[in-house]
Amino acid sequence: MIDTNHLNANQLEVFEWRDGPLLVLGGPDSGKIKVQSIRMVDILYKQRRRPGILSLSSGTKAINSLKRAVKTLLIGRFIGYRVCTFHTYAMQLLRQHGSHIGIELDFALLTHPEERAIILEKACEKVIGHSKYIQEDYTILLRLIDQLFSESYNPEHPDDQKAWPNWVTDLFIAYCDALEQYNRQDYGSLIYFANRLLKEKTYLRTNVVNITWRQICVSDIHLIDQAQYDLLRHLAPNRNNHLLAFADHTQLVYQWNGASQKRLSDLKRDYDLTVTQLPENNHCSPEITCRANRLIVVNSGIQKEMEKVKLVNGAPSSTMKINYEMLNSSREESEYIAESIYSNNLQAEDCVILARTNQLIQAIAHELQNVGIETFVPQQKIPFDSPILGVMSAALALAASPNDRVMLKTLCRQWNLVTGIIVESQSVEMDSIFTDSDFLRAWINVVSRIKPEQDHYIFNLIRENLQESFDFLHTLEMFFDHFDHGSNGQHQDEFLSSDLEIWQKKHADILDQHGSDLTLNTYMKNFFPSTIGRPTPTSIQCLTVHLAKGLQFKHVYLAGMSQGIFPAVTALHHGVHSDEMERERRSCFVALTSAQESVTLTRSKEYFGTPRDPSQFLDEMGITSTTEDTLPHHSTSLEKEAATA
Repeated sequence: MIDTNHLNANQLEVFEWRDGPLLVLGGPDSGKIKVQSIRMVDILYKQRRRPGILSLSSGTKAINSLKRAVKTLLIGRFIGYRVCTFHTYAMQLLRQHGSHIGIELDFALLTHPEERAIILEKACEKVIGHSKYIQEDYTILLRLIDQLFSESYNPEHPDDQKAWPNWVTDLFIAYCDALEQYNRQDYGSLIYFANRLLKEKTYLRTNVVNITWRQICVSDIHLIDQAQYDLLRHLAPNRNNHLLAFADHTQLVYQWNGASQKRLSDLKRDYDLTVTQLPENNHCSPEITCRANRLIVVNSGIQKEMEKVKLVNGAPSSTMKINYEMLNSSREESEYIAESIYSNNLQAEDCVILARTNQLIQAIAHELQNVGIETFVPQQKIPFDSPILGVMSAALALAASPNDRVMLKTLCRQWNLVTGIIVESQSVEMDSIFTDSDFLRAWINVVSRIKPEQDHYIFNLIRENLQESFDFLHTLEMFFDHFDHGSNGQHQDEFLSSDLEIWQKKHADILDQHGSDLTLNTYMKNFFPSTIGRPTPTSIQCLTVHLAKGLQFKHVYLAGMSQGIFPAVTALHHGVHSDEMERERRSCFVALTSAQESVTLTRSKEYFGTPRDPSQFLDEMGITSTTEDTLPHHSTSLEKEAATA
C-alpha cells in the first residue's frame, strides 16, 4: 500500500481524483512531482495488469524528476506505463507505426544543425520559382521550419492559418519530403508526422486512445507548443478523457520560459475541466508568503486568470521577521545593509542584495566595497535603466551583429517601454527572411507597418543613420546632442540623464583610446561586456530584480522601495493597473519569493538628489508607511496574519 499520510489536503485531492480531466496549479516546492509519482505508483499497484498510464512533458527536467520519484517508490517490475517527453513519445510511435504513412521504421534522427542544413539544401533545390527568396544562410530558414513545426502548420490548408507566402508552403513541403526521401527526422518533424499519423489513421488512433493509454498526465502543460497540444488532443480527444495536467502558476505570473495562458485557455475550451490548486510551498516563511500574496493579487488579471491561486506556506513556522527600514540617504541605506550582514554573521552564499535598477545596485555595491564587503555585480548586455538608451544601444548592437536574436528581443522590449508599441521578434525574423535583410532593417520595416505615421526621434535617427548611411559615430553625436539639450519628450524617463552621462564618459574614453576611425565592432566590444562573469565564494551578489528570476537565497535585501525607483517612474506614469505597473509588481513578487527565510526591505528618503515617497508596493503588501517620520527604523512581524493566510 502507498503511504499517503504525508500528503496535505490539496495533494490528497489530486491523488484520489478519478473524475475526468483535472488541471492542477502549483508553484515551486508545492509537491507536483511527489503527488504525480505517488498517484502513478498507486494505480500501477491496483491495476497491475492494465494500467495504461502515459506521462508526458515538453522538457526533460520534469520527466527525469518524475522517473526518479517513480523508481524510488516502485518495488518489482511493472508494464503498461511510460514516462517520456512529447518528442520521445512521437519518435517511438513513428518507429512502431510510421510505415502506415510511408516512413521507414529505421529512420535516423538529425541532432545537429549541419545535418539539417544538408536536408534543407536538398529541399531548396526543388522550390522552383522562388530561388530569390531562398537565402544562403540556412540558419534563418531552419528557424522558419522550426516555427512552422511548432505552430502545427498544415500545408494542405495554408489559408486557414497565418498568411505565409507561397514559397514558404512549398519549402515546408519540400523539406518534409526530403526528410522522408533520405530516411531522416528532426525534433520538429517527429511531432508533425506523429500528428499526421494519428489524424489519418483513425483505427490506430482508436487503439491508442481506448486500449493503450487510458490515463494521460502532462507536466508543465503551460510550456507546450501548439504541435504538442495537438498531439495531446489526438491522445485524449474526448471532453471527459482521464487527463491530469500540471502547470506552474508562478511561471505564468512571472511570464517566464515562454509560459503562456493560451494552453490553459485551450484546455478549458476543449475539456470539461476541473481546476484545483497545490498552493502550499516549502521554501518561503509564512511572513514572506503572506506579503507576496497581498501584493500580487492587486494585479487585475491574476485573480480571474489564475483562479485566485495564491501561495500558502507549508514550511514550519519561522521566527524570522520581514524587516522594513527607512534611511535618510542612499549611502545610509548601503551602510545599514552592510551592518545588518555583519551583525547577523551572514555567509555570502546565503544572501543577496536586490534592487530594481542598475544604477542603484551599482551604488550599493560601491558603498559595500568601501566598508570592506566583497561584492559581485554581473555585467549585462544593456547596462542602462533608461529605455531610450536601451533602444539606441540595442540598435547599435544589432547593427554590429545583424543576426543576434537576443539583442533583437531586447530592442523589441525596450521599444515597447519607450512607446507602448508591441513589436514581436518573430515577426521581425520572418520579415528578414521575406525581404532578405538583416534584423535591424527588418525591425524598421515592421515598426513602420505597425505605425506608418511613426515620427519618433530615436526611430528616425536609427532609420536614417544606422540603416541608410551606417555612420554610427555621427549617429551617436546627434543622439547625445539631442538629449543634452533636454529633449526628454513625454516619456518620463528619469534615468536618462544619469545613464547618458555614463555613456558619454565611456564614449569619450573609447575615442581617446582608439581614435575616431574605429569600427562599430571595436566600439561595441569596448562598451558592452561579452560575459556576465561569476561570483566568488566570498562575494555577495548584488543583482537587479530581473536577474534574480528563478534563484533562491536564505536572506534577501530588497533596496530602493521608493516611488520612481520600484516601481519605476514610467510605470507610475501609466497607472496602477497598466501593463507597465503590473510587470513591476510581478518583479517585486519575484524578489520577495526568492527568499527562503527572511526579507529586509529598505528605502531612502532621497535617491540621486531627488526626494522620494515610499513605494506603493509597501502599502499593497500591508506594510504601512504613515509612521516613517517618527520611526525611522522599524520592522514588522506577520506571524499572526500568516497563520490565517
